[in-house]
Amino acid sequence: MIQKVSSQVYHRRYYLESDGIDFYQQGVVPPKIEKAFTLARVKKEMTIVDVGCGRGDFIYAALKEGVKLIGIDYSQEAMTMSSSLRETLSDAQRRLISLVQADGTELPLRTQSVNTIFLMDVIEHLYPDQLQQCLKGCTRALREGGRVIIHTSPNRWYNDFGYPFWERPFNRLLNRLFRQQLLDRPIRRKIDLECHVNEQTVVTLRQELQRCGLKSKVWLGVEYLLPVKKETILMQLLEITRQTACHLFPFSLTYPLKALFSNDIWAVGEK
Repeated sequence: MIQKVSSQVYHRRYYLESDGIDFYQQGVVPPKIEKAFTLARVKKEMTIVDVGCGRGDFIYAALKEGVKLIGIDYSQEAMTMSSSLRETLSDAQRRLISLVQADGTELPLRTQSVNTIFLMDVIEHLYPDQLQQCLKGCTRALREGGRVIIHTSPNRWYNDFGYPFWERPFNRLLNRLFRQQLLDRPIRRKIDLECHVNEQTVVTLRQELQRCGLKSKVWLGVEYLLPVKKETILMQLLEITRQTACHLFPFSLTYPLKALFSNDIWAVGEK
């Protein structure tokens, strides 16, 4: 029997505290999903699949682009939340959205039936054997030229080296000097240890995709490394100072420092 994270880990509080909740509550498509759609070259009337659909973030994006969406998740709470969101839509909109409770290792998809499959912040939750089965299922279900779009966080190199040995000590110093509340968490929190069972690097993720026969492009994102826009000049200067001290900005935008400080990995696998 394949080892997997218990679905009980993914309770309502988990989804309400997960990344992107502000966009979700406002009914807005987050930049990360917009980028994923661009990478997938999504066009109207396509059929796309969101594996690990969670609370239903992709529903907003699918409606905006006019595509058919199949959302898949094995968590009952995920099905409850995404189904509740679907029920708020018009009849015409609901016809575009299908939700299926299923395990990512046994995708309920016909062979060569879909254009694009998204694995957004999912693969770190799948044990190695699970991930291989999931990717093989994606390869089978994709049409020729179809794409699987992947985003995963954390980058294992950041968790092992960049954060504990550089960023966290500087955050602590800046917190004391400027009375800030910058990131000062343990390297891996309790929830991370429970569900992030397969952290990746650009090297290991490329190998996983190639093992499934997919042409792959894997790279580190820079979203986490760019200074965030602030409301005042003083706060903007502090933000630039923080990125310079904690991530060695702008040198962290390129290798080798990028490998240590980027916490986002993107990949496109093409059939």
